[in-house]
Amino acid sequence: MPHKIQEKRIQQLIQLGDEARSGVAREASSLRSRFDVTARFRESLKRRPTVWVIGSMAVGLLAAGLLRRKLPDQEVPAKKKRGLPMVLFGLTLTAVRPFAKVWLADQVRNYLTAQMGRQASPRPNTHTPSQPF
Repeated sequence: MPHKIQEKRIQQLIQLGDEARSGVAREASSLRSRFDVTARFRESLKRRPTVWVIGSMAVGLLAAGLLRRKLPDQEVPAKKKRGLPMVLFGLTLTAVRPFAKVWLADQVRNYLTAQMGRQASPRPNTHTPSQPF
């Protein structure tokens, strides 16, 4: 009989150990999720995107208001009014700028590859000893 009691006690201890291991695993998982700031941040962004957008706009306005440079006590220069042609010209330049950058980068790349190709190929020898000048 004492042998059965010992086996029963061993089974209880094994069960107690398994329960303790699962409890520790749950606590570790809980701590891991609690201290994983990036995952919590992503989850919060997914759950409440409008709150984050409104909050970031409010912080931006607040920072702009607090960090605005105050002019000394002097006359504030009046803004020059631009006419419609100048406004359209400015918008056109703004729209064309990305295309101009790409075009210019292609031109430079083509020029450099052509230059590198000329340097890599041997120069043709126009003067051969068998021919007279």
